Amino acid sequence: MSVTAQLADGRTLEFPDGTDPSVVQATVKKMLAPTTVKDTTPQALSWLEKAALTFSGTGAGKAFDQIPDVYRTVQGAADAPIGAAQLLTHLPQNQLANAIGPDMAAKMDKFVQDREKEIKSRRGGDDSFDWQRALGNMIGPANLLAGAPATATTLGRIGQGAAIGAASGATNPVAEDDFAAEKAKQIALGGTLGAVLPASWEGTKAVGKTVRNVVDPSLPGGLERAAGRMANVNAGTKRDEIIKLLEDAQSAVPGAPITAGQASVPANRAEFAAFQELAKNANPSLYAGDKGVEGVQEAARRAAIQDFAKTPADLAAAEGTRAGNALQNYGQAYATAVKADPELAKIASNPYFQKALPTALDLAKAKGINPKTDMTEFLQQVKIGIDKQLAPNADTALSRAEQSAALDAKQQLVDWLGKKNPLYDQARTAFAADSKPINEMQVGQFLQNKLDAPLGTAERAASFAQAVRDAPGTLKRSTGNNVASELSDVLQPESLAAVKNVLTDLQNNAAYKDLAKSGMTAATKNVGVTMPEMPATGAFNPKLSVARALANRIIGKESGKVLETAGTLMTDPKNFAQVMKNATPFERQKIVDELMKLQAAGMGQQP
Repeated sequence: MSVTAQLADGRTLEFPDGTDPSVVQATVKKMLAPTTVKDTTPQALSWLEKAALTFSGTGAGKAFDQIPDVYRTVQGAADAPIGAAQLLTHLPQNQLANAIGPDMAAKMDKFVQDREKEIKSRRGGDDSFDWQRALGNMIGPANLLAGAPATATTLGRIGQGAAIGAASGATNPVAEDDFAAEKAKQIALGGTLGAVLPASWEGTKAVGKTVRNVVDPSLPGGLERAAGRMANVNAGTKRDEIIKLLEDAQSAVPGAPITAGQASVPANRAEFAAFQELAKNANPSLYAGDKGVEGVQEAARRAAIQDFAKTPADLAAAEGTRAGNALQNYGQAYATAVKADPELAKIASNPYFQKALPTALDLAKAKGINPKTDMTEFLQQVKIGIDKQLAPNADTALSRAEQSAALDAKQQLVDWLGKKNPLYDQARTAFAADSKPINEMQVGQFLQNKLDAPLGTAERAASFAQAVRDAPGTLKRSTGNNVASELSDVLQPESLAAVKNVLTDLQNNAAYKDLAKSGMTAATKNVGVTMPEMPATGAFNPKLSVARALANRIIGKESGKVLETAGTLMTDPKNFAQVMKNATPFERQKIVDELMKLQAAGMGQQP
């Protein structure tokens, strides 16, 4: 009688009668042991990829390395057998997977994950959607359908494209932990995108633009072309005028960079200004902060004013020098004896002289000044008293007529003293010369405060402009000078030019901000037109809807990359003018045509 042994999985082992029990036990133990796979299996599965890319690392393959699109397409072609092998390990009730062993799926998943990390490192860590690699992944399924009968209708070709896309999704490796969910997404997304490609080559304008605008940014120079197209759409009928403005762009303030949007202000195209803001918001680090474009602009404006405004320490030093010189010069003048005469008596009868006299007498008494023997010093105190009446912060503001009368009284007094005491006249002249740089610094620092005010751009520009327009008020507030009525009375020509340049720059920037605000809704819509959503592919289907949502997410990511690129390019208006010239918004790119031809060939068609 034979000896039998039943395994846990229901299988029965039969041994000849008399078989040694140890043999039976060893056989059962061997049958129960899990099947193992050598560690070299995952490496062997990558043979196709390694073979396809071998010559890339050789001397002869240097040129190949310079064509990243082809390199990534070959990687995509290697995805298909690897992805198919991985899929086999996850199919339920798959006899091949069972035969290989239960740990094969884990080994394959780890291999794919490691491979994805390596490929990502080759791309510099970029994890964005790789269209070249996705195209390569379609090559295998396309070849499988190459012998299929040619369909005569657009709908049939779209169906074949969907089949190719779904097949490519099915054989695409999964590097995610949830294999089933990710594989379902890949198949749905592949089917949607596969349907779009043949539809676009059939001449459907909206779909064709979609493919071009989605695929082109991933190609060499594509982001720049897409940024130029976006700019042209927003420039509209003002495109040529804006390009000319960008070519001639020059900042009013030396050292202040001007952006394309700011340079375009004279064209009055709100959508283009708003496009610049969208691009800036997509690349904020380039614009924000002290080292960003806006920070550098602000620093240049400040530097232009500070060139003559100097610093508070400089102002204090200059005032100290003036005071020291005045002490010496006026001291010598005060030591010179002066006698009164009828002309002085007439000047002294002026009401504004009389108004200043009590304070002058009080000061003379306090300082031990004798009005008769120390007449020059005493009359200087009277002159200071008249100045106080003219000061803008005086207790009682004088009318224009009163100011004129008071100024006449002051001028008559200093003219009389100058004739009687030449040293006094010399002291006043020296004091006026020492005051010129001081007054420039005072005005400059007053205007600088307008730039530093914690206000929005428009309000800051308005505040600065008001200070420039109200020159008399600015001069009085900053220097106490109530005689000068124009900034040119105090500022040197180059300092006045700097003020005007800063004002021009601020006003242009404020106009740019207003335009951008007005055009934001239209510009946002235009960007959406330039990078449209993936079109529907037929009747409502939950899986296809999910696929379209995924596709639109990819498109949105590409659109963000285009805006980020535009934000960089628009910091150089002259270069961006060329980018706009190079962009051909209504011409399909050659590389996209090649994509159409490749898929057409895979379906046995001719485009």
